Order: sequence, then C-alpha cells, then structure tokens
Amino acid sequence: MIFQGDRWAVRVGHVLDVLRGMPEKCVQACVTSPPYFGLRAYGTNPQVWGGDSACVHEWGAEALSAQRLRNGAEGGLHDGRKGHAEGSSKEVVNTTISQGAFCQRCPAWRGEFGAEPTPDLYVGHLVTICREIRRVLRDDGTFWLNLGSSYARNPGKGQHKRGDGTSGKHTAVYEHGGRAAVDSATGYGDKQLIPIPWLAGIALQRDGWILRNDNIWSKADDDGGTCMPFPAVDRFVPSHEYVLLFSKKARYSFDWYSVAGAASANPVTAA
Repeated sequence: MIFQGDRWAVRVGHVLDVLRGMPEKCVQACVTSPPYFGLRAYGTNPQVWGGDSACVHEWGAEALSAQRLRNGAEGGLHDGRKGHAEGSSKEVVNTTISQGAFCQRCPAWRGEFGAEPTPDLYVGHLVTICREIRRVLRDDGTFWLNLGSSYARNPGKGQHKRGDGTSGKHTAVYEHGGRAAVDSATGYGDKQLIPIPWLAGIALQRDGWILRNDNIWSKADDDGGTCMPFPAVDRFVPSHEYVLLFSKKARYSFDWYSVAGAASANPVTAA
C-alpha cells in the first residue's frame, strides 16, 4: 500500500516486501528503530522468515513462553493487554506469548520479528532486512540503526516448549521488556547482559557494512530523558541505547558542520 504526494510517499507492508519492490540505490539515508529482541509483541500476523521459498511448509508446535511484567518497569506495553495493576510497583503478571514455530521440512521460521526464540535468529533476520536496505541505499548514503540490549534471567524451573515440539527444563527470561523466554542452550545464563546492538553490529560488519559510529542515546532522567525504572537492585538502571551508523562505501555524504552547529549548508564527503 502506498500513500503518495508530490514530494513524499508512505509505503505500508512487510519490510522485506516493501524494500524488494523499490529500485536499487534510490534512498540516500535510512533511519530505523526495529522491534527490539524480547521487548513486546505488536499483534501483527506471523511472518515467514528464511527457509526454502518453494517449500510447502509444515509447521511444528508453536513455542510459548511465560511473560513477566512489572508495573512501572515495562509500562504494560506487551501483547496489547494491560498486564499489571495501577499503583503496584512489585506486582508480576504471567501470561503466554508466541515465539513462533519452525518448519519441519526446511529452516523457515514463522512469527513476529522481535519474538524469535534466540538472539542469533533475531540477528539473522535483521541481517536479511539490512541486505535489502543496502540494495536500495545509494553509494553515498548512510544507515542509522537504533537498538537496545536485553538481560537474561533463569528461573530454573518450568517447562518451555520449543519449536521442534520438545521441552527443556531451564529457560532464560529476558528482562528488557520482560516478555521472551528462550532455551538455556543459547548460552546466556542467569542475569547475563545480552548485547544485541553489538551482536547486530558485528554481524552487519561481516555482511559487508562499514560500522562508523556507536552513538549513545542518553535517556537519563536527570537530563530530561525517558529512562524507564527497573526493579533490579544489583545493577545500574540502563539509561542509554545505541544508534549505530553504517555506510556502504568508505566515502559518503555527511554534513558534520550542520550537526556541530556551524553555519554550513553544504554536506561534505567523508574521506
């Protein structure tokens, strides 16, 4: 779906379908904050990622995980339902949320982007999207990617049904947004920081992007920011996110003087 004016257009649809319908090198800059890993469900229809396009998919059991929500920490923005009582700072509400399903015939996965059962699968899907971004981006263009990290937490009990229909006794629950649970085989133990921005940044470097900057978006409350409270008392409250700057080529358009506040209307070409 396209809404278009004289000098603008809004394209609505699955990110890969929209990008693949655009010509090469038609965009000078891309700025995006995609769904973060394990943050929330957006209620969209499940999408098919990867696998064999010619496969007649046979989907395995849908993986479900317990969602843990805290009033004042996650703001109740999860799967579209209120998950806490107003005024309670410690109440925890458990519900279930889909982590998709795997095809039994090929490596395809069906689910919402951001709800993947593992960080590696999430990063892999992000790389797939960014390949299409690189295709539509001009050679002198830039790509700005805003991402935040997650925390793993292992409750040590309960059963987690995986996409292959099997179960594991140990799960890791993501604290950032508090909604995703994954099998402990991911390698992230209790309370581990999962550096999603850097996992993504390294993967995109290896896929051909030039990572130029790791800009810090400070969200500290004492600076008038939007830092959200967290219930953890054995670490500092995360008060920043990353805005990673990528380019296709070593030379690209970058108006440093404008950003610095100098009187300059002419972009410079990075050396």
